[in-house]
Amino acid sequence: MHTKLGAVLLSGLLAASVVDAASINLIARKANRYFQPLLEQMPGAENDTPERIALGRRLYFDPRLSINDTQSCATWQQCSRGGQSSHVCRRSR
Repeated sequence: MHTKLGAVLLSGLLAASVVDAASINLIARKANRYFQPLLEQMPGAENDTPERIALGRRLYFDPRLSINDTQSCATWQQCSRGGQSSHVCRRSR
């Protein structure tokens, strides 16, 4: 029952959000004013070594670097969200 209702609601939402090609092109042009294509490599990446990458990974997941030793960067900066967080960050003391 819930699956059918979900499918009907999803179909309605998709039908209501039909956008013509001209609108899509306009949106894309506006977005291109603010966003650039991602670089193949970050500047300075030619200096990355397996050891530096491993150190960065250890630091990113190490909770001992937080003020109360309980939160790592990974707690707040989620890779699945592009490094963004829904949490409000407080300044450290």
